[in-house]
Amino acid sequence: MRRSNVKSTSDLLRRLGKEPDTAIARSMAVSTMGVNKKRVELGIPTYSRVRLTPREKWTPALLTLAGRREARLPPILTNSK
Repeated sequence: MRRSNVKSTSDLLRRLGKEPDTAIARSMAVSTMGVNKKRVELGIPTYSRVRLTPREKWTPALLTLAGRREARLPPILTNSK
């Protein structure tokens, strides 16, 4: 994979992983692929509105957001112990 030609400015580095790559690219007038490559090069995970570890409990609100029923979730993701 070729390296990104997007310059690592402090603004870019501060925003990577905290905003979608498309929003960053649009505001900096660079390609989305360039921003994506730079984020991957630096080992920064993709932006996500909700990040849960498997140990975190799924609340009814999160289940609604996910569009899933608690009965269909694996036991580790339910509120039962």
